[in-house]
Amino acid sequence: MGLGRTLLALAFGIGCGRLSPGDLPPADDSAEALHRLLQQLPAPEEERARQRDIWLRHFYQRRDGQPAWTGADGVHARADEVLLELDNAWLHGLNPEAYGRTPLRGAVTALRVGSSHDAAAAAAVDVGLTAAFLALADDLRRGAVDPAAVSVSWGVRRSSTDLSGLLATAISLDQVGINLRRLAPASPEYRRLQRALVEAVGGTAEDQAPSAELLRANLERWRWLPRDLGPQYLLVRIAEFELDLVNNGQRQTRRVIVGEPYRQTPQFASEVTHVVVHPPWRVPPRIADEELAPGLDPERGAVRLGALRQEGFEAWNYAGQPVALDSLRWVSTDGFSSKYRLEQRPGGSNPLGKVKLELENPFSIYLHDTPGAGLFTRLGRDLSHGCVRVEGIVDLVRQLLQSSTSAARQFEVLLASAETGRVELPTPVPVYLLYWTVSVTAAGEIHAATDLYDVDRRLLEVLQQAAGAAWWLAPVLQLYFRQQQGS
Repeated sequence: MGLGRTLLALAFGIGCGRLSPGDLPPADDSAEALHRLLQQLPAPEEERARQRDIWLRHFYQRRDGQPAWTGADGVHARADEVLLELDNAWLHGLNPEAYGRTPLRGAVTALRVGSSHDAAAAAAVDVGLTAAFLALADDLRRGAVDPAAVSVSWGVRRSSTDLSGLLATAISLDQVGINLRRLAPASPEYRRLQRALVEAVGGTAEDQAPSAELLRANLERWRWLPRDLGPQYLLVRIAEFELDLVNNGQRQTRRVIVGEPYRQTPQFASEVTHVVVHPPWRVPPRIADEELAPGLDPERGAVRLGALRQEGFEAWNYAGQPVALDSLRWVSTDGFSSKYRLEQRPGGSNPLGKVKLELENPFSIYLHDTPGAGLFTRLGRDLSHGCVRVEGIVDLVRQLLQSSTSAARQFEVLLASAETGRVELPTPVPVYLLYWTVSVTAAGEIHAATDLYDVDRRLLEVLQQAAGAAWWLAPVLQLYFRQQQGS
């Protein structure tokens, strides 16, 4: 019986069964059918699908071309573990059908009720189950979509490890389901979001609780992150205007000011290795070009130059030579920042305040103090050019230095002086700047924030279009049915 007619029979209630011993083919028939199918599969064009295609072929190479899910006894029980995990993909906010849940379940059942062996069908099921495992495993491990497709300012990079070895190990240990589940984030926050999703889908959530769609978006954001953030780290929750100091699971929270919607604070991971006390402010090129340089136009230059001088600004050319402020001129056709570098001395109106935490990143973003402490009382604190102003950052630095008496003393001496200086942290501290519109409080409560930068809509669109295992399943089924029609 062909697979198409078998599926039709299933609709009329035929039960499950196994291949009878007399109908089993020699092992090399299945291997040959599998080999032919892999040869006929087209190479995907999209980068991530190409990676998964390589893993799939590596997996069968590890097995010397032998099938993994089908064999002398029909379809192995481990196939049911994969199908169960596909059923449960929605618990992660993922679409089970993106991994071929329905056609794979039907094809597995069709093989089991067939009265004769169909080598092509067995090969299609084998490749389909492998593709589904690898796609779901990859999506659980690093997210279903590339975060760079949602935000141009994403800076948390994770490698695309070959998952064929993981699948080979899972098969050998007969632990397919548990190895898939272990790839998802294990943090309490992720699991709490999952419970909230179950409540939202089941209609038991309170009216003010986040929607299932928002929960899906934020579960995806968790999957983008490294699984271990470290025993101590700083976490800036951009959309919630807050920073957490997390130390062995204990969290202290401070208010922050982040970038305006048209000067968004980017998402990235870095670490802070030192503190700059009484930092000068090196004016970013964009601010110099758009805000300071236009005031130097010849008609009103004298007024603006006086203000710059009073506020402690100095100028250099890119050869490192000081330039008199009086000599600075600007016309709209000039690229001011390509000629001059502006810097403001510490103190007074310097926007960095008393302390700056340097972060290595391509966006020139750092954490710093501010002379405008009154702004922390505002509810909407998207007010900066992108850098993050931290309330009580001096006390935060003291906490980061408390394990080193000498560093703590050096910090206090510099703080009491008017001198610029640098203090090394005893241990580098990871820093994560992340954008969550649904998060979990320290008490385990779900909290929704305003989508400050209007990115949820785009994320959900891309998540809805995530390919899953389609790159393999579509051609696998097409090739199989073409073979059926030709037989």
